[in-house]
Amino acid sequence: MGDGSDRSSSLVIEDLAPDDPAWRRLTAEAVGATPVHDPVVSHVAALTSGCHPSTLGAWRDGRLVGGISVVVDEHGDVWPRSLAPYNGPLVAPTPTSHAATRHRHESAVAGALLDELAARHRSVTLRLRPRSIDVRRIVQSGWTLTSTFTYEIPVVDLDRAWHGIDDNRRRLIRRAERLGCTVREIGEFSQSAVDEVNRLHLMMRDGYRSSTDLDVDGWREALQPLFDAGLARLFTVSDSDGSVVAFVLSTGTRPVSTLLATGADPTRLESGAGALLRWRMLQELSADGVETVDMNGARTGPEGRFKASFGGELVDRWELTSPPTAAGAGAGTPALVERLRIGARAVLGR
Repeated sequence: MGDGSDRSSSLVIEDLAPDDPAWRRLTAEAVGATPVHDPVVSHVAALTSGCHPSTLGAWRDGRLVGGISVVVDEHGDVWPRSLAPYNGPLVAPTPTSHAATRHRHESAVAGALLDELAARHRSVTLRLRPRSIDVRRIVQSGWTLTSTFTYEIPVVDLDRAWHGIDDNRRRLIRRAERLGCTVREIGEFSQSAVDEVNRLHLMMRDGYRSSTDLDVDGWREALQPLFDAGLARLFTVSDSDGSVVAFVLSTGTRPVSTLLATGADPTRLESGAGALLRWRMLQELSADGVETVDMNGARTGPEGRFKASFGGELVDRWELTSPPTAAGAGAGTPALVERLRIGARAVLGR
């Protein structure tokens, strides 16, 4: 256990149970918290990928002032997962109005958490909302900061959202409607839902030569608790013959909903079914009080054009990668580099 003594003698870092009410309160109030910081989501993300969750808390004078929940694979490596694309540290807000004091607080708490995380695991990659905390000391201590990107679509004004969509994509949405494609929300867990999402997720992986950290057992582990906790929204689209050809899984959280996973039969989307599915999802989420939909990724080039066509705002996401340490011996080995590359594709390549 680390005690953060170089920053604050009263700051203590210890393991934290993910179902601790203090952690749930922190995920509700911390700046930079996302829907996937919910303890149910992080726990499910670990179960579905054959890994284990690890949650650390930072206490000062008996009060939880920060925390981090990550997924650790069998090699001791930490990186974002398909169902937990954001896994950065959370820091409780401080009532001070002075920026310098606030930054010292954030730096001390997040820095101590990351020091302990790096000491425990051989390689750590974290993704967080930009400017959610002060990361200057963290970067100075040897962590690498890079940017990835995502699209965020405002859905409060649906008329504006519709006209923000690319003309050709809107044409395909209308075409799918004319051809009789239908979108349906799956409101509860069932084995048939597991089978459908697994089939389509694997078809997308094979058709687009991407990768996944989920299989049928993973989907079974994921959907049940997410539905039970009211965190999941699962939408499917059927072609004119009634065959389910694509799905989208998002969080059911407000004011921001985050896409968690997708799947599709690449050979059955010429009708525009995939575009119709996204538009109907945006409509349903908006009707339930969602203000912004995070599309969870924004690749460049032809592979990223589909998400780009929905007219969302391109925003950056910060990634922090731990420096080489004794615990991280071998972090540069080809096998680990390949795992990180596959993991990144699984999270970013949808």
